[in-house]
Amino acid sequence: MKEVDFFGKKILKVGVGGCHQNKDEVFKYAYDNGVRLLDDGWGYTGTLVNTSFIGKFIKDKNRDDFIIIEKLPLFKKMYVEEFGKSLFEMSVEEMRPAIDKVIQTQLQITGAKYFDAYLLHAIYDDQYSQNPEMDDIEAYKRIVQVLLEYKEKGIIKHIGFSAHVGFLKLYHFCEEINKAFPKALDVAEISYNILNDKGHTQNNPCYFAKQYKVMVWDAIGEEGIKYLKDNGYFVIDAMPHESGRIGQISTSEDWFRWADRFALNNKNIDVVLEGTSYVPHFQMMLEEAGILKRDIQEMRDIEGASNRCHE
Repeated sequence: MKEVDFFGKKILKVGVGGCHQNKDEVFKYAYDNGVRLLDDGWGYTGTLVNTSFIGKFIKDKNRDDFIIIEKLPLFKKMYVEEFGKSLFEMSVEEMRPAIDKVIQTQLQITGAKYFDAYLLHAIYDDQYSQNPEMDDIEAYKRIVQVLLEYKEKGIIKHIGFSAHVGFLKLYHFCEEINKAFPKALDVAEISYNILNDKGHTQNNPCYFAKQYKVMVWDAIGEEGIKYLKDNGYFVIDAMPHESGRIGQISTSEDWFRWADRFALNNKNIDVVLEGTSYVPHFQMMLEEAGILKRDIQEMRDIEGASNRCHE
């Protein structure tokens, strides 16, 4: 299986994370097959279930063997209830105790001592967080300023973001943050898959998504992942199966393999993050990661999938 370099540490091209229903089974299978990148987020399943599980999972193992990615929740409600205002309304001074409470909780529950990467979770995604203030780039700059303080302490090794947005918004975010804090961000977790590789959106989905009435995330497309890679980001594709929506089109094993192969063969993607709750899907991902030889044209030729999907 192909290895990639995560800032000096060699890992497999496949990671594991997401809202697993079968966490014990999936994580153990991933670990037994050499997967060491674990991705988590405060809001997965609406609780700290995943974080708590990661803590139990790595407890008897060498922490330094893992790449652990954690995320800063941007939910408006949780900050208003705890601190009286949205994170996006806070000054840097007000953000410090709010963000510190989140990070200290995550450190305590995971027992991780440090996070290899810490991401702003789902930037600009007001539908995800019900926070219409998320368009405020100045607030993102204040958040990054605070996170850089944790990087100086060694609690966070790398800072980045996750995004389910189109390329223009992503480009604006990256350029503005880089002007304020050059090279501060170097990890990007994005949506890229067979259903929206050309930058399709919820309002303008590809042929198959329209045909089967499947809702897809907005996506940055090939242009976006090339931009990220060209600008030095470690790129994680978190949606090879479009959050399981591939299965809404077809339960055929071929569809999942095409989706895996499509992402795994892309030179601008460093790690493909498997978020399935089922070991058979993860097994397919690992098998495809071990192949990495079949030309992507094989997928494109089948039933004219590419031509129709790119309409």
